Amino acid sequence: MTDSDIVAGLLRPYLDLSLPSLVTEMRADAVEITTASVPHLVSFGEVGADAVVCLGPFGGDVRWRNPLPLIRAGLLRRLIAGQREAPAPAVLALPGPSLLPVLEQPQVRRATARGDFSAVAEAYLTGLTDQGVRRILIFGFSQGASLAAHIAARAPRHGVQVDSLALADPPGLRQVALPALVGRYVGEGPKLSQDVGRNPLLGYRDAYHSLAGGDRVHAVLGRLSLSITLGRGHSRGTLSAAVQTVLARGVPVSIAVGGASRLSPIADALAFTQSLPAEDRRLCDVLVVTGRHHGWLHDTAMYLESQLVHLSHKSAFGRREDAAPWPARIG
Repeated sequence: MTDSDIVAGLLRPYLDLSLPSLVTEMRADAVEITTASVPHLVSFGEVGADAVVCLGPFGGDVRWRNPLPLIRAGLLRRLIAGQREAPAPAVLALPGPSLLPVLEQPQVRRATARGDFSAVAEAYLTGLTDQGVRRILIFGFSQGASLAAHIAARAPRHGVQVDSLALADPPGLRQVALPALVGRYVGEGPKLSQDVGRNPLLGYRDAYHSLAGGDRVHAVLGRLSLSITLGRGHSRGTLSAAVQTVLARGVPVSIAVGGASRLSPIADALAFTQSLPAEDRRLCDVLVVTGRHHGWLHDTAMYLESQLVHLSHKSAFGRREDAAPWPARIG
């Protein structure tokens, strides 16, 4: 059975559910958690020492008024549970950095604008360890991918082991001028609807068209100064150094990129892996999502398939001995 077959089987019961019904299904094993450093996160399954951590794109609030990140996290938990005989770890959906209290501090904002995400990473790690988490697999998409790498780089300071790191369409593998980064982001906007249209879940498509667009605009424009600060930080190219730190510790890494994504070009991912020492290059693989723009996050089937590839090859939470060789492309 192929990875796409596994994902298709998982999604089959949810294909025609209305948005309210889909949300009801996802909320069945969801727990909303508040901590001092991370004001609101959602856990799917009981939080234990092991956890799969998910960070999404710009904005990234994880409240049910925009359920898309929570639908993705809930389905990922079900995907992992279906591949294991042992109980599945909790899947934690974390909010975007704009909601973290630490970024209200002027000195932290200045450091973040220079590409130093250490204070932001520390806030996330404190929130996780407060819940007893000690080993993490981190999935990050877009801005969330950059943050995921910085969290993974600093995790040992908190006594947290990193199982593996999965980056999807990460901006900032190379330094780029902020106007160019913003131009890439804006330019991808018109393509989002194409990937949403490919999503097999009726409820997800309805949620995107009725809720997600306005939520995304509000997240960026509602706190424009902070959005610029974060954009400047991602443009500095410090993501590469964070990933290299993680690889130097022997942590497996995957980088999944949309084949037509301008925000995270294939060339950047390939140039990064080719620059690595041979021993690190063996731990880091690139996965191309054929023909997709930055919106491939919103094709739930494709997004889950990319996560399943990582789980099958890179993670103790889902590694399969019978997995086919690492695929260069999916889609």
